[in-house]
Amino acid sequence: SIGGSNFLVTFPAGESSVTLAITPIADNIVEGDETVVVSINPSLNYVLGTPSAATMTIADDPPVVTMSATDTVAAEAGPDVGVFTFTRTGGNLAADLTVVFSRSGTASLSDFIAIGVTVTIPANQTSATETIMPLADNTVEGDETVLLAIVPSGSLSSTYLIGTPSTGTVTIADDPAIITVTSVTDPSASEAGPDPGVFTFARS
Repeated sequence: SIGGSNFLVTFPAGESSVTLAITPIADNIVEGDETVVVSINPSLNYVLGTPSAATMTIADDPPVVTMSATDTVAAEAGPDVGVFTFTRTGGNLAADLTVVFSRSGTASLSDFIAIGVTVTIPANQTSATETIMPLADNTVEGDETVLLAIVPSGSLSSTYLIGTPSTGTVTIADDPAIITVTSVTDPSASEAGPDPGVFTFARS
């Protein structure tokens, strides 16, 4: 019997031994190593010998997720994007894996196109990216940062372990308007008339 279930093992004629294979099924649950205990049930067809039970250990292999900023600089000019890359190893690669992260830094939500707090690594893929797309404005605010950090999945059964690195930072380069006086297109003014003088301003 295994875990309360009964199985039938048949010795072929002329054979003195037979095997029972236990094949683990990969999942995306952090559960630690587990055991399978096989014990022989009494029967009128044989006498129980010693030992009559054995234990097998199934080593856990949950996904381990890491994350880093693979393009650490974004800019309002362009705009130029920043990129975070999430990578998984181990676990059941045939299933999607949703990773939860926190968001912080000096940049506000009005400084870049809004992102959520999860990213999904698709089935049969080992990585996924989250892009930071800056929004240009006419505010002089200096360079700002977006910091992401992987956090536990938050479900009743944790679906991954957090590896290293698990944080990353993208810097958004500021691009405020620059104003100059480019020329005096009419340098002479006069009270008579009156005749105005003209200055030309430019922004870049």
